[in-house]
Amino acid sequence: MCSNFYVFTCAPTTVVISSYFGDNEAKRLGLEMKHALELAHINAQDATGQMAPGNFVLGIVIGKASKEEDFAESLAKTLTADGGLAVAPLSPFSHTMGPTGIAIGPKPIVLAEEPAPRSKNVESRHP
Repeated sequence: MCSNFYVFTCAPTTVVISSYFGDNEAKRLGLEMKHALELAHINAQDATGQMAPGNFVLGIVIGKASKEEDFAESLAKTLTADGGLAVAPLSPFSHTMGPTGIAIGPKPIVLAEEPAPRSKNVESRHP
C-alpha cells in the first residue's frame, strides 16, 4: 500500500499513529503505515485504539510538530499520491506539542453524485 515512500531528508525521530478504540479498519491501516514508515527507517509509534474522543477526526489528519512542517507535507503527499488515501489538508495553525502524528478516524461518507441529465435525442424505453 504505502511502501513506496519518498526519501525523507528531514525525517523526524518518531511519528505517532493513532486511531479510536474499536475502529479495526483504522487500526489495520495504521499498522500498515507503521510498517511502511519503518521500511523508510522512520520510527513509528503504534497508538492505534488510544485516541481520545474529545476531538472528532474523520479520515486521515496529520498533526505536524513545529519543526517538522516539510516532513508533514511530504508525508501527506506520499499518502495521497502513492497510497491513494484522502488526507485532510494541513492546517497552518495545527502544531502538535509532541512528535508528528497521523490520526486515523472513521472513513468519511461520500455522497453519490446526481446522474447526468439525459439527452433529448435519446428515446426513453419507459413510456
